[in-house]
Amino acid sequence: MNVYLLLYNDGNNVWKRHFQSELISMRHKVIVPQGLGLDIGWKYLQAGKSTRAIREQSTEKLLADVTKLHKEGGLHLLIAMVRPFQFHAQVFREIEHLGIATALYECDNLNSDRVRVKLSPYFTTTGYAETPARSRSDT
Repeated sequence: MNVYLLLYNDGNNVWKRHFQSELISMRHKVIVPQGLGLDIGWKYLQAGKSTRAIREQSTEKLLADVTKLHKEGGLHLLIAMVRPFQFHAQVFREIEHLGIATALYECDNLNSDRVRVKLSPYFTTTGYAETPARSRSDT
């Protein structure tokens, strides 16, 4: 399956560092976009700056990138771990109309309810971690 993985990874989160390799180990082709401005949005937010302009740019870049990749070789799934300040939520409905399933994933239990309520109506499905994942030795 061709998976478009949309998340900002600053390298400090173990789960995010390993998510891509786990998908690859399951034989998925994983596309991680570059240059969408996810890091800039976080920096603006932390500095108290408006994220509106970067959200507009990121939304346009995301839709253009997904549309191009889908036409070139097909995308099957977009997994997003995003916040409302990063993209206009409507873009995920537009992506779904291209024939690409979208999944909102949230593993931050401190913010997941607020994020899920705002964004989940725009996604094909929503998943979030309610309990810690079991280690492989527990299975």
